[in-house]
Amino acid sequence: MSVAGTKSSLLRGGIFAVVICSVLAAPAVVFFAQKVGVPLPPWLTGEDAAYLTGAVTEEGQGATSFLDGSFQNMVQADLDAHMPLKSSLLLTNARIQRGFIGISNALFHWPAYPTFFGSDYVFIPESGMLSGIPSTASDDTLSRLERFVGLYDGFAQRHPGIPVSFYCIPKEDFLASSPVASLVSAPYSDEVVKEHLLNSLQSVHVIDPSVSYPEFCEGYFSTDHHWNMAGAYEAYASIVEDLGWDGATVPIESVIEYAEPEFRGSLSRLGLYDVEKSDGMFDYDFDLPDYDVKLGEEGGSLELLVHRQMYEDGRWDPAPYTSRYAEYFHADKGHVEITNPEAPNHDSVLIVAYSYSNCVERLFASHFEKTYVYDPRASEGTLDEYMAEHPDITEVLFFLSPANIDTERAERILGAA
Repeated sequence: MSVAGTKSSLLRGGIFAVVICSVLAAPAVVFFAQKVGVPLPPWLTGEDAAYLTGAVTEEGQGATSFLDGSFQNMVQADLDAHMPLKSSLLLTNARIQRGFIGISNALFHWPAYPTFFGSDYVFIPESGMLSGIPSTASDDTLSRLERFVGLYDGFAQRHPGIPVSFYCIPKEDFLASSPVASLVSAPYSDEVVKEHLLNSLQSVHVIDPSVSYPEFCEGYFSTDHHWNMAGAYEAYASIVEDLGWDGATVPIESVIEYAEPEFRGSLSRLGLYDVEKSDGMFDYDFDLPDYDVKLGEEGGSLELLVHRQMYEDGRWDPAPYTSRYAEYFHADKGHVEITNPEAPNHDSVLIVAYSYSNCVERLFASHFEKTYVYDPRASEGTLDEYMAEHPDITEVLFFLSPANIDTERAERILGAA
């Protein structure tokens, strides 16, 4: 071999070695760059991928973790979390798969098709909505719902003289009217929840939450499981009308629309369907009292519940997969307390809710002197114990979706103190 050929071969080998070493070292380089505070874009660091996959890195591993293998798993997960361009690879792979699925759909015209092969989420062409795939209403599911009739009634019966109501929030993968429901045999739907739980309640007043599928599409984000402000307001108005709360329904003064940031919600993230679709954030302006708000341990004003000033100032998280719903309204807290200095009465309401209440707590609060919001995910103990700690409560509203109506957590909070 000539000298020139040898040099050329060595050069190619050297370049190949550098490329391989760079690829292998990339996660460590990104990790240490972040540790020393070097600013890196989220698409490069793996931050975007963490939103997409829900990856969490554990800390505080001890010596025993090396022996049982958990330390090695932690290191592998940490390196994986810092893989450069991981989010782009995930999304591109899903997009390619979706292209092939779309070709098949053009021939077979399915009412919905998966966002990638093996996905638990589907795209509905007719409405442009994303949705989870409903589960099947098994015998165990029906038995569990029927058992919860006694738990909810039992709670109400232990608090005589305090009205207890239930509003079951519509959710995309529980809608019997959704095109997705036809893809599953015996889907676990809102109609099943009504038949086996809500219609059997004797001591709890049930508010009809029924919406048609077109109404649902108008009132919910297309890329997220939460409702938008239009759907939330309709639910609030129907509750006030049904229960006859003091004071008129808070009127909408104007619509506030935000051109940015784009909202790619939980269904988009989990279905890896973010590039083709996004939602816009909007809110309604209301003439509300000057509330005194306690959100968790933090005290303040209405801005704690709705971060309007933050959005008007453009101070949102630049990461494109941020949960805009939680960012604009507020993060979930186990205890929210709102005092209304202009209340039409001296009553107090307890709202048992998950994140769906975050955007309408300010409206509920206009009808009571004190509004308590109890989130079971971030709370300890039972509702009976919470009621004992707040003897001023005069009314209770369960404000839950079918996804959390009959869980182990629900069973815990409904247990007798």
